Amino acid sequence: MRLFRIIGLLLFIAFPAHATDLTDIRPHAPSGNPWSEQWFFYINDPSVGYFKVSVQTYLTADAGTQKEKAYLHFAYAPVGGTKKIFDYFYDHVNLQGDGTNGHFLLEVPGVIRVDQESVRLSTKDFSFDMKFTGQHRHYWNGSNPGRNPFGLVGELPGLKTEYFVYTMGTETRYHFAMNDIEHEGTAVTYLDKGWYENYKSQGFVFVGAFLPETQLMMTGGYPSTFPLEMWVGRFLSEQQDMLIRPSVVGLSARKVSDACRGYFSIEIKKPGRKIEVEAESDPASFYRSTMPSMDILGAPKPVMKSMNARITVKIFKWGRLVEETLFPQGLLEFSGDEICEESTI
Repeated sequence: MRLFRIIGLLLFIAFPAHATDLTDIRPHAPSGNPWSEQWFFYINDPSVGYFKVSVQTYLTADAGTQKEKAYLHFAYAPVGGTKKIFDYFYDHVNLQGDGTNGHFLLEVPGVIRVDQESVRLSTKDFSFDMKFTGQHRHYWNGSNPGRNPFGLVGELPGLKTEYFVYTMGTETRYHFAMNDIEHEGTAVTYLDKGWYENYKSQGFVFVGAFLPETQLMMTGGYPSTFPLEMWVGRFLSEQQDMLIRPSVVGLSARKVSDACRGYFSIEIKKPGRKIEVEAESDPASFYRSTMPSMDILGAPKPVMKSMNARITVKIFKWGRLVEETLFPQGLLEFSGDEICEESTI
């Protein structure tokens, strides 16, 4: 591993990197075509289920103007119930952003209003609004809590990742109404943000679970420009805090990935510590998403997504189990070469 650090240091000196920070929660000006900028909110009320809000702006590869369009993806996965998925496209979106503090506004008049503190959606099918009411739990500690999860590795030429976790979990008040279904109350929200000009991943997996007192986010894969598969993540609970810096599969990490079974597990070892994560979801609970991966960025394969994964986390210190947590409902996603090629999934 020392060799990787030396290589990374030499590359950092030769190619100065720019790190993301929390002010990057604002919209950015497109740097070319195609273009996709995405805000992903995962809201969990453990007594109700998960809500997913994905608000995106985009330019297609053949767009004749730099005026962005908007896309809204909303998913509702009730505890023990059937998921509902909605997708909407809009030709006009208003964007404002302050680079000094990250304050911003994304608005499709009468339908979508998103800023740094809240989301309000009003569609023909449902209404949803949420507002942060608690303190953010950032992915990173220190002077730059908005750095991308891969750290220095994600800032190197060919691997540069314009993506970061804004909060691992923030207390939130929400209200949701759809036909005769209505829920409101307190939830916990995870938010990440990214902007992209192309699709670099050969394949990746995302695992997430968010409760008021405990949060897990793990992601990893293999870029088309890099020969190693790397994993990162963080587990936060009342007793444990384990930050997983880039870990290479075959060295400090071992994994089993089988999207056709809806199964994934990974073990990552650090000096004196180990984390084991196992996620499993009914294959019927997955749905396939092509926006923006295939539709805008030209990826060859879709993303498989489930919001009904059962996730277990075990933390060891010097070989002794110090915490075991069960998330009865969480997120499991496969993309690229990780997906199940069977047409029935």
